[in-house]
Amino acid sequence: MKTSWDACFNIIGCFLCGIFIGCIIWGSTAASQYAKYKNTRKDYAATTCLILNYTVTKHTCQDCTSNYCTDYTCFDERFSLKYPIPDGTNVTSIFSSSDRGNPYQQTQIGSSFTCYYRPSDVTLIILDLPNLKSTLIQLCVAFGLTGICILVVIISIIVHLT
Repeated sequence: MKTSWDACFNIIGCFLCGIFIGCIIWGSTAASQYAKYKNTRKDYAATTCLILNYTVTKHTCQDCTSNYCTDYTCFDERFSLKYPIPDGTNVTSIFSSSDRGNPYQQTQIGSSFTCYYRPSDVTLIILDLPNLKSTLIQLCVAFGLTGICILVVIISIIVHLT
């Protein structure tokens, strides 16, 4: 005979399954983005970049689907950087980003960040700013929530069976 607890258990189970599936999708997407992020750096050597100058230009971008276009505010950024390479030389280079939805946060002239240069062309640089690590944070949160959902389901089953 079904009790009100059984109906509640079914609703909670469906809810947790939805969260579980959402977290798996979110975590898988974040894992893919993080893998892509790490792979682009495999041909580069790490160093520390000093921001000499930073400019940001605000403008309008368009996001077009098959039926219509939507205007939104976007940003182009330009970083002038100085960084040492193993032979003792300090290299000055430019890192740019275009059509970003938001400008980088915590960007100050005189601050230092991890960056990566290509040893075969030391002026090719990738700047590793703190808000670029969000995919790793998303990955950890998504799979952490997935683990919590699994734990709650297991505890619920144990409680229900006893």
